[in-house]
Amino acid sequence: MELVSLLEQFTNQVTKLLVTEGAARFFERGQPLIVQMLEELKVPYHKYWDGLKWTGYPSLETLYFHYCLNLRKFDSSIGKMKVLTHLDIIRCTNLRTLPEEIGGLVNLKHLSIKKCSQMEKLPYSIGKLGSLSKLDISSSRITSLPNSIGNARHLSFLNLSGTPIVELPISIGELTQLEFLSLKYCRNLGELPESIGNLTLLQKLNLSRTNIVELPNSIKNLKQLKVMRIGFSPIRRLPASIEMLEKLEELYAKHCEQLEGELPIEIGKLLSLRILDISYTHISAVPMAINYLTRLQKLDLTHCDELQELPKLPSSLHCLHVHSASLRLVSNFSNLTNLVEMLLSNGFGQAPAQPSNPMQTFQLQWVGKLPKLEKLSWGLSYFSISLTELGCLPQLRELTLSGMDSFNSIVVGPQFSNLKNLSTLCLHSSPLREIQLNGLEHLRNLRVRECEFLERLLVISSSLRKLYKMEVLDCPKLLEIQFPNTMESLEELRVGYCDSLGGLCGLSKKLKVLRIYQCNGLRVAEGLEELELLGFLYLSRCGSLERLTDVSDSKIPNECTIEVWGCTKLSNYEGTYRGYKEMILVRTRMTFNEEDARADAEESVMGTNNYHSQNLPLTIGFLWSPEPDTELDST
Repeated sequence: MELVSLLEQFTNQVTKLLVTEGAARFFERGQPLIVQMLEELKVPYHKYWDGLKWTGYPSLETLYFHYCLNLRKFDSSIGKMKVLTHLDIIRCTNLRTLPEEIGGLVNLKHLSIKKCSQMEKLPYSIGKLGSLSKLDISSSRITSLPNSIGNARHLSFLNLSGTPIVELPISIGELTQLEFLSLKYCRNLGELPESIGNLTLLQKLNLSRTNIVELPNSIKNLKQLKVMRIGFSPIRRLPASIEMLEKLEELYAKHCEQLEGELPIEIGKLLSLRILDISYTHISAVPMAINYLTRLQKLDLTHCDELQELPKLPSSLHCLHVHSASLRLVSNFSNLTNLVEMLLSNGFGQAPAQPSNPMQTFQLQWVGKLPKLEKLSWGLSYFSISLTELGCLPQLRELTLSGMDSFNSIVVGPQFSNLKNLSTLCLHSSPLREIQLNGLEHLRNLRVRECEFLERLLVISSSLRKLYKMEVLDCPKLLEIQFPNTMESLEELRVGYCDSLGGLCGLSKKLKVLRIYQCNGLRVAEGLEELELLGFLYLSRCGSLERLTDVSDSKIPNECTIEVWGCTKLSNYEGTYRGYKEMILVRTRMTFNEEDARADAEESVMGTNNYHSQNLPLTIGFLWSPEPDTELDST
């Protein structure tokens, strides 16, 4: 008990105490420690701590328990800690309940009981915590809140995320100071009480991944609500009363798969709205009233596949994502002069049937009139666009082109000579058979993906002096990739799922990372021995590759990491290039020894055969001499 005695000697000086697992045994429940000035006590990661009596801590303000597996209950004396303001209980997985005496913590402001997977209910006395401002019981097993919760009138933060709670008590409407309410992952919660509308100071409401089908009409009274999340829930419609949420800035309804039809026209009255995300829903129409949202900065309609047309949109937009397999009409968006990021697609090269009336589509020259555009992803099949138009976007940094159905081959580069900021180019899901890259002096990243018919990829100019990283994936008919001999900037190359690719040539000598996988037709990677800066080489499932490198004449660094898996003609290996060379040399010596042994054996056999061949005729002569007066006898 020396530690206890030591603490008692400094009872008027110790204000903070961290109890390690080794010291926990000094704090026994039957022997309370009196530390008059202790303000903060932390007990982290204790397997054996089971609590203690709390009569000796008159100044304690903060209690912290983390991962105390043996903690099953709190002593009732905890209610006597009148100055306690913070009680954090995290991952105490055997704690089932709190004593009713906890209601005596009249100054408690912060109560957190997170990830206590056996905690099934809160004491009724929770309502007596008149000073409580934050309550977090996320990821517990609590199925309901006591009605007394409404008496915690100063509560401003309530987190019930990840609990199996079935319903909220009507008294929750009495929490008139509440500003934050999260019910995320409360999958058993099917509705909200009408009293939710009494939370007139609520600013953030998270209903994501609940089982709520319909929002109550009283939600219109949440005049201070700024952020509402209802994503991944079965909500079927947005109520017309949503127009009353005059301060709503962010509305997230992503993956609400039951949400269908037209967005309510009343959404045009949310004049404070900055972000509207209704991606992955069955929304079929956006009302023209959306143009009234003069503060809207982000509109996400990704995979709204029943959406056929887009109305005029507010010029305040910074980010626009539209992806619909049914898209047939795109308005003139030349007014979107503040647009920084835009995605327009009707299927990434897998569009529906060509529109029967081409006049329903506008000309798309307006794309080149968006002066602030930095990121563009274009995948509108059957909507013609000129690459020259894209070359008029001075701020463009990232460009993704998908589809391009009207081309058989394409030369990308000369049209973009003015794009001094273009650093990333992605060619995706296109029926092109040949792609030539020429120019693009500032390009650093190149990605070519899912081009089913692509046969040739040619880098025909040395002007790609800054190309740093290149990926070619899922191009099953690709026969060749050609690089100019002067291309020295490429440091990372990734090639995968290109089964027809026969070889790689012209590899940059500055290559540091090379990944090749599922290229069953690849027979040789020319110039691999010259990669003196290579740091990582990965080869997998390249069944035709016969040789990695000539280890006797290779510049690959010994420290380079090598991984070879599933290449039929090569041995699996994981380690450094030094180890790989040693393995090859050992096998080569073994092969030579086997060949020498085989040659010696063959020579031995040949020697025996020669002996028999020299003596055999004489023996035969004696055996078959017919007459004594023959020529043989006379000699």
